[in-house]
Amino acid sequence: KMNRCTQYTDADIASIYSFGQIGNNGLGMVFALIYGRYGAFVSMMYCLVMLVAGTLVLLNSLGAVDAFTDAKPTTDATAATIVCQPAAYASFGYLILQMGSGGLLRAALFHQLEKCKTTAFAGLVSGVMTAGSGISALVWSLLYNTVFDKDLVNYFFGSGLIFSGSALFQSVLFCLTDTKTDINV
Repeated sequence: KMNRCTQYTDADIASIYSFGQIGNNGLGMVFALIYGRYGAFVSMMYCLVMLVAGTLVLLNSLGAVDAFTDAKPTTDATAATIVCQPAAYASFGYLILQMGSGGLLRAALFHQLEKCKTTAFAGLVSGVMTAGSGISALVWSLLYNTVFDKDLVNYFFGSGLIFSGSALFQSVLFCLTDTKTDINV
């Protein structure tokens, strides 16, 4: 639960979220340049690194994992509360995580668009994938509220595993599929 970091104000939480959106959307060009230059596999490895690094920084910022020492929770023994990193640290972690997450969508989109022969079908593919991205926000919100019971540590750990696994799966899949094969309507 984000309130486990009692020093985070509503403005801090809004800032953390905003930095995530900058990572997902504003810095999406970084992923596009990597994909354009090196292709699907290298860009998916970039996503994997961003996802793992962002998850570790976020978990560390919430006091759940000290990613650089002994991996034990950081607590203040006198107050029995979690000692969290400053909101700027969490913002940076979420920015990195979202750079990887946004890259997953873009990789799948770019990979499929390369196969489209017609502009009309490319528009359909793009629309369906973009809608799927919006729907995934609903799914992840439901998972956060139900499966993870609003526990941010478990949520970030679980979603980090799922997204990282997805990056690995996509990188293998992209290597095995022929990007030269056209998709016809």
